[in-house]
Amino acid sequence: SVNKGSMVVRNSVIAGSAVQGNCSAISNRIVDGGGNLNTDGSCPFTAAQGSANFTDPLLGELDWHGGPTMTFAPLPGSPAIDTALAANAAPAATPAVTPPALAGGLPASPLPAGPVTDQRGTGYARVQGTAADRGAVEVQAAERTAAQAAAVVAPPRPN
Repeated sequence: SVNKGSMVVRNSVIAGSAVQGNCSAISNRIVDGGGNLNTDGSCPFTAAQGSANFTDPLLGELDWHGGPTMTFAPLPGSPAIDTALAANAAPAATPAVTPPALAGGLPASPLPAGPVTDQRGTGYARVQGTAADRGAVEVQAAERTAAQAAAVVAPPRPN
């Protein structure tokens, strides 16, 4: 069950903490929602949930890969590519779900059906290939083709 102050983590990549472990300071507040990759053993992720600890996600450098924020893009051969759990990455065609009313009788907002884009936003479809990718960046078809021929080139930085 999820307690107040807990965070359910789904289809995420947690890597590269310079201090302690990736989840050391908050591991008692993280709930494994499945499909996660972690580079060390500090996150409470389990294989039973489709997650993996001690796994190198093979990410490139933090850079501008399109969109309004810098991101870490999966490199060719990354275990994050096409391995997100489908139940956690429901396609946009899946109907939205309305949860029960909140405490105090306040109406609850519908939960989104699933993201249609990755973190970068418009122009970056969430599902490419056989399944969604784990993490913030979905490797796009053009990026897959370019990666097979050479390295993926980052688009220019936004103004």
